[in-house]
Amino acid sequence: MRLKNKVAVITGGSRGIGFATARAFLREGAKVVIAASSQSSADKAVQKLKAEFPESAVGGISPNLASLEDVRKGFQYVRENFGCVDILVNNAGVSESTPFTEYTEEAFDKVMDLNVKGVFNATKAAAECMIRREHRWTAAAHGASAHCWAAGICHACRWQRVTPPCYRQCPGNTSE
Repeated sequence: MRLKNKVAVITGGSRGIGFATARAFLREGAKVVIAASSQSSADKAVQKLKAEFPESAVGGISPNLASLEDVRKGFQYVRENFGCVDILVNNAGVSESTPFTEYTEEAFDKVMDLNVKGVFNATKAAAECMIRREHRWTAAAHGASAHCWAAGICHACRWQRVTPPCYRQCPGNTSE
């Protein structure tokens, strides 16, 4: 059980890759909180996970990832009920297949709010707790590339107090 008692938050965790990640983390002993676009989606996913892993700690939240204040409230719930976040998986995302000439500003804003601002907000909220307790590592993944940093230290390039993190591709194990 490589993740025993680690607290993991997975955005976009109610289905697809996020749900599969939650299952894998639970198999490895993590306490898992999934963040979904609606509380009902989060609750349904939590029910499925609890049925499969009845002894595990599983929860669900539904913050608006585009709002730092809302994300902080969600992560406060995580801290109060599960502990400080050890692992953050920024899996939530949307895309548009609309032809560029028909792409609206509203559609662009929706994509950027979730895919960019949501990643920033969730990572910032998780890092605030980690920095306070001088947590050693986390892996914040978005899409196919993972970025590894903690407490202002980017483990890919070894820069300290990088603001924002350098976001180079993770070289592998960052638990050193």
